[in-house]
Amino acid sequence: MARSRKTRSYLVNGFFNRIMESLAYLQKQIRDIPDFPKKGILYRDLTTLFKDPRAIEIATDLLVRRYAGKGITKVVGIESRGFIFGSILAYKLNAGFVPVRKKGKLPADKISTTYTLEYGEDSIEMHRDALVPSDKVLLHTTFWPQGVPPWRRSNSSRSWE
Repeated sequence: MARSRKTRSYLVNGFFNRIMESLAYLQKQIRDIPDFPKKGILYRDLTTLFKDPRAIEIATDLLVRRYAGKGITKVVGIESRGFIFGSILAYKLNAGFVPVRKKGKLPADKISTTYTLEYGEDSIEMHRDALVPSDKVLLHTTFWPQGVPPWRRSNSSRSWE
């Protein structure tokens, strides 16, 4: 039996309201630290979110809902906060997990890229054999310096080496 337009509208609005309430709850769990790691930078501290079981559940459910059924085969998590939800997502999506680490932390043959931060430069690395061409990858991180992924900046356009 088809739902009436009014019923569908009510269900959609109710779902939207629950999502907005969830996002507001998550936002309240994130601590702002001004001038860290240097003056002029507003650091969003997620450790306050990570210590709250309800926040972890809400964030996980929202992320899984968004990517379930998309055929993700690998979740790539960028050090270090990307490891936390990245590994949970990989588990929930029945995918593998690939850690991207800071330079010098991985033992096997690796590829790397360098990117610019508000306060300097940094490099990240991934094992060369971590991904195969047929993988459908979800890249998860909680940190984009300057709000832009490293490979989208002019000094990083050369890709991974």
